Amino acid sequence: MDSQQLVSQQQDPVQQVEVLDADEVPPEYRKDEVASGRGRRGNRRGHNDKSRRNIPRDQPTLPSHGTTRRVSGHGARHPAPANDSPSIIKRFTRMVWSSSPNRSSVKGDFEQHEQERHKRQNNTENPPEEFHGGDGTCGLMPRPRNDITESEQAFQDMIEGKEREWEARERELQHQINQISHHFEESTRILQAKLHESESAKLFMQEQHQSFIRKQQEASFRQMESARWLPMDEGKVMDDLDRLKRDMRSWAKAMSIKDNSLLQSFKEVESAALMRDLANVALIENGQLLNGLSTAARAPMLLLNALLAHSVYTSFFRSPFFFVGNNDANAPSNVRPEGILQDVYERAQEANQQDAHVWRSQTLRLLMPPLRTDASDAEKQLRRTTEDSIAQAADRHASDFLASAASHLIENKAQTDFTNKLKKIYSDAARLSYMLWTRRTEMRCFTLHEIENLAFDAESPYFDPDSLLRFDDYEDHLKGKRVTVMVHPLLKVYGTDEAKAYDQERVWAKGVVWLNSKNA
Repeated sequence: MDSQQLVSQQQDPVQQVEVLDADEVPPEYRKDEVASGRGRRGNRRGHNDKSRRNIPRDQPTLPSHGTTRRVSGHGARHPAPANDSPSIIKRFTRMVWSSSPNRSSVKGDFEQHEQERHKRQNNTENPPEEFHGGDGTCGLMPRPRNDITESEQAFQDMIEGKEREWEARERELQHQINQISHHFEESTRILQAKLHESESAKLFMQEQHQSFIRKQQEASFRQMESARWLPMDEGKVMDDLDRLKRDMRSWAKAMSIKDNSLLQSFKEVESAALMRDLANVALIENGQLLNGLSTAARAPMLLLNALLAHSVYTSFFRSPFFFVGNNDANAPSNVRPEGILQDVYERAQEANQQDAHVWRSQTLRLLMPPLRTDASDAEKQLRRTTEDSIAQAADRHASDFLASAASHLIENKAQTDFTNKLKKIYSDAARLSYMLWTRRTEMRCFTLHEIENLAFDAESPYFDPDSLLRFDDYEDHLKGKRVTVMVHPLLKVYGTDEAKAYDQERVWAKGVVWLNSKNA
């Protein structure tokens, strides 16, 4: 080998070791393993591409031109092994140092080779992309930095788009939450208002119920209190008053004188006394009866009936306290207990009509305790005392009537039952009057003098014509004529048993009137 060849070998030491034994070639440089190596690089590239899409990294360093080597017999280039075998390096070093007289240049080439080997190791961690040349050669090229930047930008845009989407979704959810909150608050307010309204309605209903219970209890107590004084039906009252009217009529018819001429035969004193009494029930002129009355058929019976009815009604149906007192008719009325209570009653009516009638009713009920099995001895004694007082008052008024001038109109005084029948009439009237006064209604009795210039009217709801008056024959002539005799007083009632409506009136007993049809 000449000197020129030696220099050429020193300048290109790599070519001297181009052909190696098969067992000395690293596996990655073997021909049958090139394809598998490419597959592994492809897998690594696919894996690294996926990594580069998600994780940004710096641009890889381009490999130097010494990273590829030519294989004898082939034009393709293959990447250098990631890690050279130590035995190959040692043998290569010995050969270079042994064959080259210029060790310093070989040393420099060796250092350059070591640097390239380190670069190849770095490239295995971040492999470059593979490319194929037009001449059939194959090589690796680094991934362009623009692709990485675009991936980073796309990733950043995707993140920003997602953030905007999430923010929009968050705003939408917040809006829905606000709407739900507003709806909840509004529903709560409405429900609270309804609850308050329901509570108010409940309180109102409770008050109404309690008021109803109180009223029912009060009504029950009143019924318990007044059950013993349960007012009789007004129809029954009117029937009792009609019966009393018939009894007085029958008695007067039976006991009166039958001769009208006797009316002119009375002595002056007797006639004067009779005219004074008749003035309460009939029209009197110059101390005498009106023309036609003294000569009318059954005039004594008519006048006696009028005097008896006037006595009964004015004695028992004008004052509720008729039974109270010492029964001394000669005592002044203002000093008798009856007069005192009557004065209190009238004064109370001027102040409070309702309370006055309630007081009168309650007082009479207390004085007449009802009969019951559990009544005390004091109650029984009080009842007996009141009943005796009523009976005494009735007997006294009956005796007073018999002693009055009305006795001049009585014919059969010698009859034994004369006095008993009269006293029974007074007794029945007194008891009926007392029971009616225990009611909380007000009774008013109207006589001839309470009704001034009373004119006859057959259709009047207050008066009926007497049966002795031939009304059918003189109907057209009698209407509007002045009434001559009040045969029976008019009895009205005001208010209710509940002590109300005292401005409303009803008729319990109609008045009975007579007038001379001949002078019509």
